[in-house]
Amino acid sequence: MSKIFFILLLTTPLLIFSQIGIQTATPKNTLHVNGSLQIVKDLNVGGDGSTAGSSGNAGDFLRSNGPGKAPEWKPLSSQKMVFIADKTNTDPSTITFYLANSTHNIRYNSVRKIFDSYITYDSNTGIFTVKKSGFYSITTYLTYDLSANPLNETNGMAISIIDKIGDVVKVSALSTNYSERTDTIFHSLTGIRQFDVGETFTVHCNYTKQYRLSTANISVLYISE
Repeated sequence: MSKIFFILLLTTPLLIFSQIGIQTATPKNTLHVNGSLQIVKDLNVGGDGSTAGSSGNAGDFLRSNGPGKAPEWKPLSSQKMVFIADKTNTDPSTITFYLANSTHNIRYNSVRKIFDSYITYDSNTGIFTVKKSGFYSITTYLTYDLSANPLNETNGMAISIIDKIGDVVKVSALSTNYSERTDTIFHSLTGIRQFDVGETFTVHCNYTKQYRLSTANISVLYISE
């Protein structure tokens, strides 16, 4: 009996401080499972020696916080669509044009949805201002209208940009070339960037011939802090 007790004294520290491998002889972490894992009840993450951590709420997803940090349960609502708008008119009017090689912001005249605790929008300037810092996904579709341009005045290059104002790195950009008698140009852009409170962005366009901007839409998704 004393021999068994002595062996337990020697092996217990190894069990406490060593890595444990299931179906592997070379575990790479404190617990290494080489196979499927079945969890019948809660999966608690975080916590410490005196607390069990969080098992989240129904419908939450598990998000990694990187090496050395506990993951956390996050609600799907943490990803929130904070702005949706359309442009249903034409700028400028049907009898005038933007000058060739001039840059102009898209002004969405019909706001469908906005959470102003995340973002605000000035429809006069086309500028968005961020109110909650984090990562945002911005997606827009826009139209260049060249149908009223004279003969030999539709060929050229269109440049569309989702611009984080004051930053040399653009959120997204697209340039395309067109031949003569191209009456309509469609551009779609999407990009993800981190914004701090007070930072601004806009969608602006440029064409090498006179042009107008017609139908467009935009959606802004808040992803996470």
